Amino acid sequence: MNKKGQALVEFLIVIPVFVMFVLAIFDYAKIMQTKFDLETKLEDAILSDTSSGEDTILTTEFSDGEVKYIISKKVDIFSPFLSVFLGSKYEIKCERVVYE
Repeated sequence: MNKKGQALVEFLIVIPVFVMFVLAIFDYAKIMQTKFDLETKLEDAILSDTSSGEDTILTTEFSDGEVKYIISKKVDIFSPFLSVFLGSKYEIKCERVVYE
């Protein structure tokens, strides 16, 4: 029995799964980093009462003195595994309600 051939076949079976897993980890990290950045921008905009940058912050005022701030951004998904579940663009949305 040829051990080198068997190792090569096992490697060829395992490597695509491993690469997809690594790409999924990178995409998940990118999603989490973008969510953290959006939350930081939203908090800064609420505290300074201004919006800066290319992201648009939507505000909605309610009758009880509540103001709802919403910011969202779409992130490209590169891994084939995550794009099946999340689509090629994943929208990240952050919301805060401020009581005045």
